[in-house]
Amino acid sequence: MTSNVPKGSGPRKKAVPPDYREQLFNDGKIGPIEGIQVSTDRIVRVRGILYDLDLNLYHAGVVIPRVPKDPKTLYRRIVRDWLSRHPVLNKAEVRFTGGGIHVIPWFAEPVEIENDGDREQWAAIVQVVQAALPVDPQAPGITATTRAFRSTNSKNDSKVIRLKEGQPVSTDEVLALYEEMCSSPFKTVMTILTGGDRISPCPVCNKPESSLLALDYIGRCYVCGKVNLGQLYDLVLRPRKPGAKGGQSRVTKAR
Repeated sequence: MTSNVPKGSGPRKKAVPPDYREQLFNDGKIGPIEGIQVSTDRIVRVRGILYDLDLNLYHAGVVIPRVPKDPKTLYRRIVRDWLSRHPVLNKAEVRFTGGGIHVIPWFAEPVEIENDGDREQWAAIVQVVQAALPVDPQAPGITATTRAFRSTNSKNDSKVIRLKEGQPVSTDEVLALYEEMCSSPFKTVMTILTGGDRISPCPVCNKPESSLLALDYIGRCYVCGKVNLGQLYDLVLRPRKPGAKGGQSRVTKAR
């Protein structure tokens, strides 16, 4: 089986022009965004899933004691632990984009899209799977691109580098994560963020005698009561604008 994961570069590899992007769909083309981006109805295969982690998304608290100024430090101190807590995320490639971090589980074999039904199904699957991490709620799903390896980000002249090599994931592994997010979204997300299904004191009310227990769809604290998935994301994400769609709505829609 041929891996779909992009290989690392050797010393003779040439640099890629600034701001070049790479498709996570179709043929995986690399080029300027206006030359490689396509609409949803032109997606014929899905090659990977994008998790877009930007420093501006997060605030300090129980889960992230201090938000670092450097995305690479955020990866080393926080995100690396998140990824290690789920087998699919642990196989993801991690790419420093100059302004943030892209976490990408690449499919061992691209998912072939044969008709509109396949396209709608995989668009929903990818959106739900993306909600396993606290990412940009407005990030694209199956139409996502990443910044090309060895390119530079013209906003700050930072070079796009790979922080972690990835391993290919199977379709079955991704579908298993999708089922987890549909059947037990609260427990899955809390375990990824905190490392367990119980945390004391409860990070929502922060009372000394409290603890938060993760159930399938909600959390339960005997001091502050029921905790929903949105409150769990709010432990790390900055307040969203009214009406903005987040991970919770993605999970609820797919169930």
